[in-house]
Formats: sequence, structure tokens, C-alpha cells
Amino acid sequence: MALIHHIDHPFVEGVRLGRVNRKGQYNLITSCIVYRLGNTTIDTGPPREWQHLRGFLEGQTVSQVALTHHHEDHSGNGHQLQRQFGSTIYSHSNNHELLSNGLKLSPIRRATFGNVKPFTPNPLPAFIETNCGKRLQPIHMPGHTNDLVCYLEPDEGWLFTGDLYVSSKLKYMTVAEDVGDWISSLTAALNLDFDTLFCSHRAVVNNGKAVLAEKLAFFQEMKQNVYTLWQRGDSPKQIRKRLLGNEDIMSLMSGLHMSKQKIIDSCLDDLQGQ
Repeated sequence: MALIHHIDHPFVEGVRLGRVNRKGQYNLITSCIVYRLGNTTIDTGPPREWQHLRGFLEGQTVSQVALTHHHEDHSGNGHQLQRQFGSTIYSHSNNHELLSNGLKLSPIRRATFGNVKPFTPNPLPAFIETNCGKRLQPIHMPGHTNDLVCYLEPDEGWLFTGDLYVSSKLKYMTVAEDVGDWISSLTAALNLDFDTLFCSHRAVVNNGKAVLAEKLAFFQEMKQNVYTLWQRGDSPKQIRKRLLGNEDIMSLMSGLHMSKQKIIDSCLDDLQGQ
């Protein structure tokens, strides 16, 4: 595990934390970026990276945290930030009970990121005001999780997206994800006034609306393809094999917490709910 590299942007500083291989190359999914705007961080990084995060924040005032969602690579150091910096941590109310009790992780997730100790989240205000003249407007964007929040800086045209983007296409979905919510949130995001996207895994994306539009198109096309095959009588498993192939080692290693089948099943749930 390592502090991998810094991200520098006017008024925004970031640091990527996570695993690297023997060649020093990082994995997109097992690394995560913590952004800082003055006295405010967006997310807290994975708990195994606390020493590196603390070094990044040394000498800084971190009075508040804008949390995008509860996953361990985003919320993992909330306990430490509250204890050592006295930070107020804002997050969506859908995750308050989870985070107050500490996350119960599977063995593979715990081995990758570490344990998430309990901390006290606070309700989201209408705006989070930073001490560098920037303000963050929380916008609920469920799909990846039911508590995902993006943060819009309306004066600059910045959107901090957590895991709303990451990739324009999905190979798997977790048991908590929902295709209908994904489509609604991506549609809502495209109606916001922004151009620069700050992704927690891809870093700064200057063509932010274009990549979100690609992701929306992926879900819409997948849903249409699932519908066509379902109408002709294919079973959910047959649809998955035709569109996405067999489950692979990643699905199996997760204990099917994430799977290709979940994409198909969620499309069908959304279609049947219309």
C-alpha cells in the first residue's frame, strides 16, 4: 500500500492512496483519491492508508469532510479525522446508522482496505462552505449506493462525483446497485451546470459531461438489449451469458457480492417496475 501520487488543480489538491504492484503501477479500483479544498476534504481514503493521509494533511486544518458515500475506500478514515482533527463529517442520512456502528466487511475487502471504525456523521447542509472561497452543494445521486452524494461547485463548474463515473461501462454490479437509480442519477447529473469532473478514481476529467453521457448510454442500451431477449423468452441466466458471458474470477472472489448477473437482474427489475 502506498501514497501513489498527488493531483494539483487550481484551488483543489488531491492525493491517490492505495495498492501498487511490483512495478509501482496502481490499480484503479484498489486506489482512491482524497481531494482537499482549503479546510475541507472530499472523502477520507481507505483505513490502511491513514499514515499516508495524515502526512498529506499535516499542518492543515481539516475542519470538515464532505463524504460521497459509505464504502470503505471513501469513509475509512472518518474515525481518525474526527479523533485527531476534530472534523465534522457530512454525509447522506442513508448511511448514518451504518457508519455510526462501523462497517462489517467481507474478508477480502477487509484485507484490501482495512477495518472502518465507527464515527459520527452529520446531516448534509444546503451548502458546505470552505475557507478558500469555494462552496459545495450536495446532490443525492443513488445508483452505485443508496447514499451516494455528488458535490457541485456552482461558481466554478466543478462536480465531485465519488463513484458516479469511474468507468463508462460496467462489467459487474454489486448487490446494492440499481440500474433504474443509475439512469435517473446520470440523467440528473447531465442537467447540472458543470464541465470539470473530479472522480475519486479517474482523477480530473475535463470532458465530464461526455463521459457521463457515455455511461448513461451504456445503461440505456443494456436495458434495451435485456428487454429484447426477455421478450423472446430467454431466462435471466441466458441473457447474462449472451450479453456478458460467464461469471469470472472477480465475481467468484467476491462471493457474488458483485456479479454480471446483477446487471441483468437489475435491468429486469427496472423494466418490470415500469
